[in-house]
Amino acid sequence: MTQPPSLHRWPDPRPAAGTPRDGPHRNGIAVLLDVKYLEDKVIRGADLTRAGVADIMREREEKTGVHVWLVLWKAYRALQQHASANVAATGLGGSDFAALEALLHKGPLPVNAIAEKVFLTSGSMTAAVDRLESKGLVQRKADASDRRTRVVHLTPKGEALIATAFRDHAAALERAVEGLSQAERAEVIQLLKKLGKGAEGKLVTWSSRGSTASNRGSPRLM
Repeated sequence: MTQPPSLHRWPDPRPAAGTPRDGPHRNGIAVLLDVKYLEDKVIRGADLTRAGVADIMREREEKTGVHVWLVLWKAYRALQQHASANVAATGLGGSDFAALEALLHKGPLPVNAIAEKVFLTSGSMTAAVDRLESKGLVQRKADASDRRTRVVHLTPKGEALIATAFRDHAAALERAVEGLSQAERAEVIQLLKKLGKGAEGKLVTWSSRGSTASNRGSPRLM
């Protein structure tokens, strides 16, 4: 069995300045790689030429938490542009659209319940409901089971508007993800749920005296 090398500094896989890409790499700068990761690669007979080390570094990088976050962030931004452009075309703001969509699919709700579903503060949602009510799109009514509670209902005008708007919204997002097959979408959804729940369980709130685990105020992943 090949023994791991005693030194863990390897030639930088990038060519030195002035060195042709296909020429020998004579003046590489030593870079420090993860020792255990490289040793495992060596034991398994990994290629430690310049190209081989480059492949190992690339493989290592693509498995880091930073790389996962970067890929997710870029994908989110791309999808968000599709969603935002579509919502803007309706003439509604993002919070107003979200409130109407929640009422369309969940039925009448108190203001605080709408806020929780769309991840807004109660104050921000109250302002959104006020705007929607002034446009005749929603109406506050007393709860039949508790007269002290006010529940927000869609008006016929509001329901017609959001039903059409959401149909167009769904079509826009369908176009955005059409590069994935149904099987791939199912896999992505499953993995993202697993990732989100795992990350949520490790949330830490830092204080001046140390750190304490806290999950308060974080959206629950379904």
